[in-house]
Amino acid sequence: MSASRLARRRAAWSIALIALVLTFAFVILGVLFTQLASEAANTRQFRERRDSSLETRSLLGRIFSSLQDAEIGERGFLLTNNTALLEPYEEAVRTLPDLMSQLMTLAEGTDGQENVRRLQTLGELQLRHLQESIENRRRLGPGVAQDLSNIDVGKRQMDRIRTLTNHMSQVENGEIMRDTALVLDRTATFERITHWLAVGLVFLLIGTCVIGVLYVLGRNRAEEELSVAREKAEEASRAKTEFLASMSHEIRTPLNGIIGYTDLLLDQDIKPEHRRNLERIQFASAALLTVVNDILDFSKIEAGHVSLEPAPFSLSALIGNTVSIISAAAERKSLQLNVVLDPALPAVLVGDEARLRQVLLNLLNNALRFTQRGSITLNVSLEGECGLRQQVCFSVTDTGIGIAQSERKKLFHRFYQVNTSSTREVGGTGLGLAISKRLVGLMGGEIGVESEEGRGSTFWFKVPLEGAEEAAVAEHIVWPLQKPDARGRILLVEDLEHNRDLARTILTNAGHEVDTALNGVEALAAVQAKAYDLVLMDVQMPVMDGVTATRLIRGLNHPSRDVCIIAMTANVLPQQVKAFGEAGMNDHVGKPFKRVELLSKLGTWLQRPNPPQVVSAAALPDPSLLGELRALMGAEWVAKGMASLSTHIDDAFSDPARALRDPQDLGRLAHALVSHAGLLGFQDLSRRCGLLVEACASGANLPSIFEHARTAAMDVQQQIGRMLAPV
Repeated sequence: MSASRLARRRAAWSIALIALVLTFAFVILGVLFTQLASEAANTRQFRERRDSSLETRSLLGRIFSSLQDAEIGERGFLLTNNTALLEPYEEAVRTLPDLMSQLMTLAEGTDGQENVRRLQTLGELQLRHLQESIENRRRLGPGVAQDLSNIDVGKRQMDRIRTLTNHMSQVENGEIMRDTALVLDRTATFERITHWLAVGLVFLLIGTCVIGVLYVLGRNRAEEELSVAREKAEEASRAKTEFLASMSHEIRTPLNGIIGYTDLLLDQDIKPEHRRNLERIQFASAALLTVVNDILDFSKIEAGHVSLEPAPFSLSALIGNTVSIISAAAERKSLQLNVVLDPALPAVLVGDEARLRQVLLNLLNNALRFTQRGSITLNVSLEGECGLRQQVCFSVTDTGIGIAQSERKKLFHRFYQVNTSSTREVGGTGLGLAISKRLVGLMGGEIGVESEEGRGSTFWFKVPLEGAEEAAVAEHIVWPLQKPDARGRILLVEDLEHNRDLARTILTNAGHEVDTALNGVEALAAVQAKAYDLVLMDVQMPVMDGVTATRLIRGLNHPSRDVCIIAMTANVLPQQVKAFGEAGMNDHVGKPFKRVELLSKLGTWLQRPNPPQVVSAAALPDPSLLGELRALMGAEWVAKGMASLSTHIDDAFSDPARALRDPQDLGRLAHALVSHAGLLGFQDLSRRCGLLVEACASGANLPSIFEHARTAAMDVQQQIGRMLAPV
C-alpha cells in the first residue's frame, strides 16, 4: 500500500474515532442537561408546594385564632356584660370570609378542598352561634343557665374546629414530608447519575486526547513517509530524466553518423542496388529517430515541460509544407493525396504552428502507414466561432485497414497499438496518438476517430484559433530562410571524429569555410585568434564542455564575445535546452541532424548582420523606469549615463584577480554601481552589486558573489552596447 493511501486511511480512522467520541460526549452532555432541567422543574414544583403548604397552615392558624378569640370575647361579654370584649368577635366577622376565601383558593383542585368546606361551615356556624348568644344576652339580660349553656355550645364547636384544623395541618405536614423525601431521593439519584456521567465524560475526554495524540503522531509519521516517498519519486524522476538524456545522447550520436553519411552517399552517383540499400538504411534510421523522438516528446509532455508558443501563421503554408513532407512517400505507394480547404477559413491564424504540424504529421503518417491502396484526404474546415476564436477542424481520412469498435477507446492511450501483427509490419511505438491527444488538449481542443474495420478511418481534431491580418505573418518572421549565397566562417567544436568529419563535409560542401576544435579549451583559444561568423558547439566534450566554453566566451573582453554560438547536441530535453540559453547559446541543433535542417538553421543565423546572443531578462532595463527617465532628462542624457555605467563596469569587473585582491576598493566600485545601475533601470545588477558590497565588508562567499555580479554586469554591458549601437 502506498504511503499516501496509508496516511489517508489512518486519517480517516482517526477522524471516525474522534467523531464517535464526540458523539458520545454530546449524548452524555444531553442526558446531563436533561437531568438538570428535570431536577430544576421538580425543585420548582416542590418549592411552590412548600410555599402553598406554609400559607395553608398559616391561614388555618389565623382562622382558628380568630374564631378562638371571638369565642373568648363572647364568653367574657356573657359573664361581664362588657361590650369591649366583643372586639375579637367583630374582627372575626370582618376577616373570616376573606381568610376562608384564600384558603379555598389554595385548596382548589386538591384533596383538602372538602376539609376547607367543612371548616368554612363550622366557622360560619360558630359565628352564628356567637351572634345569637350575644343578641340573646343583650335582649334578655343576664341569665346564668342560658349563658353557661351558650358557653358550653361554643366550646364544643371550637373543639370540632380545633380538631379539623389540626387534622388539616397534619395532612399538610405529611405531604410536605413526603415531597421532601421524594426530592431528597431524586437529588440522590441525580447526584449518582451526574457522578457517573462525569466519570464517563472524563474517560471520553481522556480517550479523545489519546486519539488526538495518536492522530498527530500518525500524521507526523505519515508526513515523514510521504516526504520519503516524495523524495524517492523525485529521485526516480531525476533518474528517469538522466536516463532519457543519456539514452538520447547515446542513441542520437551514432544515429547522427548513420543518417548523415547515408545522405552524403545518396548525393553521389552510385549503382541502383547500392542506392536501394542506402535508402533502406535511411528509412530504418528515420524510423529509429521517430521512436526516440516520440519517447522524449511524451516524457516532456508528462513532466509538464511543453508550453505553447502561439504566433501568426499562414494556414495554407502550414498545410502545404506538411503535406509535402509525406507526398513522396504517398507517391511511392501509389496513394492519391487530396487536400480540401474550406474557403471560409481565414488566411492567417494565431496558434502554435509547430505543434499543429506535429499533430497533423502524426495523423498523416499513421494514415500513410496503414493504407496500402486508395487515397488519403486532409480536410480543413471552419466549424463556427468559440468566443473570439475560430473553431477549426482538421480531419485525415484514409482507405486503410480501419479500426474495430472495441479498440477505438484505447487508441489514444500510451503504448497502445491497434493490431500487433499490423504494427510489426508498419512499425511504431504506440505513443504518437497519445502525444497528439496531449498536445491538442494543451491547445484547448479535442481529438477523435471514426472508423469502420476494413474500410478506412477518419482521425480528426478541433482547436480554437484566433484570426489575424495577413501582415502579421510578415511581422512575426524576423529573418527569412536560408539563401543559397549565405556563406560564413564557422568554427566546428566536436570531440568525436566521425561526427566532426560528417559535419565538416556537409558544411564544406555547402560552401562554408570550416575550422575545427576538439574541446572547449581549443574553442576558447580559436575564437580569440580568428574572427568567426558562427560557432557550432558540441555540449558533451572532454577537458571543457560546450556550456562552460560558451560562458567563458561570453565573459571575454574581446569582440568574439558576441559571436553566434549554436549548440549541436543529442541533449534535447527542455531543462537542457534552457541551460544552453542561460549559458549564452543562441540556438541549438539536435542530433542526429538532417543536412537540410542544419544548413537552414545556419543560414538563418548567418544572414543576421550582427547575430545577437540570448540575453536573460534580468539584463534588460526596467522599460517604465527608463521611459520616465528619458522623458525627464532626455535621450542624450540617458545615453551618456549608459556609457558611463559601461565604463564603471569595466573598472570593477575587467580584472577579476586584481579586484579580489583588494576587497575594499572592489566594495567602493560596487557601491557606486548600486545607485548607477538602479537609476538606469538595471535592477538585477543593482541588487547583485549590493550583495557584493556586503560580501566585501564581511568576506563571506566573496568569490562566488563576485562571479554572479560579474556575469550580470557583463550581460548588462552587452545590452548597453546594443542599445547604443547606431541603427
